[in-house]
Amino acid sequence: MSAWTSVKTNLEQIGGVLEIDSAASEGSVFTLSLPLTLAIVPCLLLRNGGQAYALPQRDIEEIVLLEPGAGRARIECSHDEEVLRLRGRLLPVTRLSEVLNRRRPFTLQTWSQIVAAHHPASREPGRVYIAVLKFGSQRFGLVVDDLLGSEDIVVMPLHPLLRPLSIYGGATILGDGGVALILSSEGIARHSGIAYRTLVTSRRCCRLFRRKRKPTRLILFRCGPAELLALR
Repeated sequence: MSAWTSVKTNLEQIGGVLEIDSAASEGSVFTLSLPLTLAIVPCLLLRNGGQAYALPQRDIEEIVLLEPGAGRARIECSHDEEVLRLRGRLLPVTRLSEVLNRRRPFTLQTWSQIVAAHHPASREPGRVYIAVLKFGSQRFGLVVDDLLGSEDIVVMPLHPLLRPLSIYGGATILGDGGVALILSSEGIARHSGIAYRTLVTSRRCCRLFRRKRKPTRLILFRCGPAELLALR
């Protein structure tokens, strides 16, 4: 009896209801009613390629708007990779459009193609929205086309055919009747290879730090519009 009391108490703490309907010689029916708010998640709605997507706010650390000639934050290239220089730190960057258009996980060749496509020497970068996402202790930037605003959405499970796609964490129906897929920050990081690259980089830095603890003076200079280099 104490087990049933514990279940009833826990349900009442979250606003749920436990109903028991018993009839002699017929059996019992146990009905659990949970509040809908348990499935409601605050999300940031965004648009990419004409399609709406939802990004859980718990995965968002901040939103960065890059405009030509404004501020010090910018996307740079380093060893065929894109990084965001934000307040003195470098964050790996991936683009939602590239993640959606490439079914296979990113490789070094994939990153070389992305850098060549988005960083031609003759083109000035335009207005860019970047969502700084977090999963665990790692951070990275996700470039999107446009932001639509915040909304509390009801999370629905994915269709079985979409479950193998790790970049999605669910689906929802918007107020206008349209369907939006919910993005997974961890799935995007793993698909684009950022999770692995960040881990390798951190291990490499730790090994170098243990080998040589003395600071080194460097001269930073540019070679071309987007390449940042250093010399001792």
